[in-house]
Amino acid sequence: RHSTHSRRSNYAACLKMWLKHFPKEQLLILNFREISENPRIILAQVCDFLGLETDKYISSLRNDVVGTRINPARGSISHRNIRPSLRRKMELYLRDMTREFNDILYDLAYTWKLEDGQVGVSRC
Repeated sequence: RHSTHSRRSNYAACLKMWLKHFPKEQLLILNFREISENPRIILAQVCDFLGLETDKYISSLRNDVVGTRINPARGSISHRNIRPSLRRKMELYLRDMTREFNDILYDLAYTWKLEDGQVGVSRC
């Protein structure tokens, strides 16, 4: 278990750190899956959160522009399948962290959650 991966995978710890410094009303927590699947809806949420006129900024964007990744990770293997035995180990390792993160999301009145033991990396 590499400590950097452990820290970056512990979404709950990261979120708790942010909540120590900022009130919950100043934080917008987004689900990457939703960003990928519904970028226009997420952009509207971000505009609303920032107090920007949603129509003014989003209506002029073409769908092919909204859904395009501008700076995808180079050499990323995220699109490849993870070995099933490694995936299971990761899911077991992340299970408690995922549940704690989901509890925080629930307490903050978010309606989405991570799947139990979801494999991923955050940026704290």
